[in-house]
Amino acid sequence: MKRTLSMLLTLSLLVGTLALFSVAAGAATGGKTGECTWSLNGTVLTVSGSGAMADYNRADGPVAPWGDVVTSAVIEAGVTRIGYNCFSRCPALTSVSIPNTVTVISPEAFEGSAKLKSVTLPDSVTQIGTRAFQNCTGLTSISIPASVTVMGENVFYGCTGLKSATGLGANRFAQNFMNCTSLRSVTFAKGAKYVQASEFDHCTSLESVTLPDTITDIGMAAFYQCSSLKSISLPASLKTIDSSAFAESGLTGLTVPDSVTEIRLKAFANCTDLKEITIPASVTKIGDDILKGCTALTAVRGFTGSAAEAYAKKNGLPFKSINAPVSSAVSSRAAASKETSSVAAPASQNAASKNATSESAASENAASLSTASEGSASLSASTPERTAAAAPAATKTIGAAPEASDPGGDGGSRGWIVPVAVAAVLVLAAVAGGIVLFLKKKAK
Repeated sequence: MKRTLSMLLTLSLLVGTLALFSVAAGAATGGKTGECTWSLNGTVLTVSGSGAMADYNRADGPVAPWGDVVTSAVIEAGVTRIGYNCFSRCPALTSVSIPNTVTVISPEAFEGSAKLKSVTLPDSVTQIGTRAFQNCTGLTSISIPASVTVMGENVFYGCTGLKSATGLGANRFAQNFMNCTSLRSVTFAKGAKYVQASEFDHCTSLESVTLPDTITDIGMAAFYQCSSLKSISLPASLKTIDSSAFAESGLTGLTVPDSVTEIRLKAFANCTDLKEITIPASVTKIGDDILKGCTALTAVRGFTGSAAEAYAKKNGLPFKSINAPVSSAVSSRAAASKETSSVAAPASQNAASKNATSESAASENAASLSTASEGSASLSASTPERTAAAAPAATKTIGAAPEASDPGGDGGSRGWIVPVAVAAVLVLAAVAGGIVLFLKKKAK
């Protein structure tokens, strides 16, 4: 009788333990995430449904309800937004499938997933949030579709395995490829206007940069410490080269196009391999120390009487005149411009009424684009690294972290299961042990 009772108690303990762990395991294999549902088959996650995935908060510990075991994520057609921190720091994630219904990749969506090897962005994506792929060190290449109109800050910061990037130019904020130390070539999309501040800062392997003839500004420290960048062709659309834009880079020679009007502070400082630079007469503003520390420099080439000559003489640099004095060149251009204006006047008068109508329509379009741009500013979030350009305040919808009280979907409501299961097992074990000891003493 005593043996039977002991065996029954032990059996009930085992059954209870298995049941509790079965419930706990079953609770982690599927559920809701925002407007979608998710299911986990082993280590393969499938997200389906119509609408946006939930946002999750890593600050307080738990990630999305599927945890960190996911090796492959399949996001099915119908999903429109990948939520904040959905796949952040998933140590085993190697691949993700993104359908052409996704329009928004939220901030930090894949941040720190170091084994993620490749991502194909469909041409439905219009917005990529701040730090979305930051420190994804396994990525080797990325192609940004023309549909992307807004990128946050530090999107690919620290992707040290990244070797090539194409389709650049949609980004509104800075430092997107900063510290991508293996990046060798980048190509900007036609229509891109800016190379943003610190865009390729410390990209020490960068050798090739292709810029379209629509680029107007190269931002502060854009190519700072790009020590492998020996040459670059600057487009005829370029107007401004900002402070430290090419400082400490590997440039050996450079011709500044005659569209440029300003070169700012330390733009080429400490380019120790730079031997010759040509600065056109169009450059009328030259900041301090643009060629400071260029120890191999043999000539500053420019027009007689130009700002380039004045800078060279002031700083004791060798100057080589390449043409007639600036006053003669300016006079010739002015005469040509006057002649062209007199010939073009009748045509301008005939087109005046058409231009007025076009300008009115353009103003209305610009107003609507401005409103859309304000809405997209929510992709920006504050960055812990040094920030070269200020970002607009983030809205709660996309840029802000979700509140920790409900980490998205129904994941938060299941957090009690495992602790309760463990406690129940311990209690049952203690009770069973007590009964066994009692029976032994009774038998003696």
